[in-house]
Amino acid sequence: MRQIGPKFETYTVNSDGGINLDAARSILESDVFDVQAEHYARQAAADPDAATLTQAYSAFISEVIARHQLRLRLKSLACGSKQCIGALSDGSLAEYERWSLTIGKENRLPQYTRLEFLMDSDPNAPELRFIFALDPSRGIR
Repeated sequence: MRQIGPKFETYTVNSDGGINLDAARSILESDVFDVQAEHYARQAAADPDAATLTQAYSAFISEVIARHQLRLRLKSLACGSKQCIGALSDGSLAEYERWSLTIGKENRLPQYTRLEFLMDSDPNAPELRFIFALDPSRGIR
């Protein structure tokens, strides 16, 4: 049986299809998140449906950042059929807070039960990492 979507989704999805909170948190808090994110992006690029979703969400997130004049950069993003995972950089704590409030009100593309983790071990370069479900029935549990 062919796996649907990139393999990285199997690391964070429960048997019921929801995003596993502990697994998602472990990835977002990881010291090697950048390496994982790059690996996930390669997997997403190799799957035509995932690549299309990644491009659509990348454009959507970039447009939200520009429209709301947030001083942020989309550092990484990889989407599969069930979820997207990524990171924002170049922002202050206040900018990340504005982002969190703003993106939750956007509805052009679905994003459900978003989990965010602020990586602020380097106060000069905080980073906001996130994961969200693409289907309301696939919440974080």
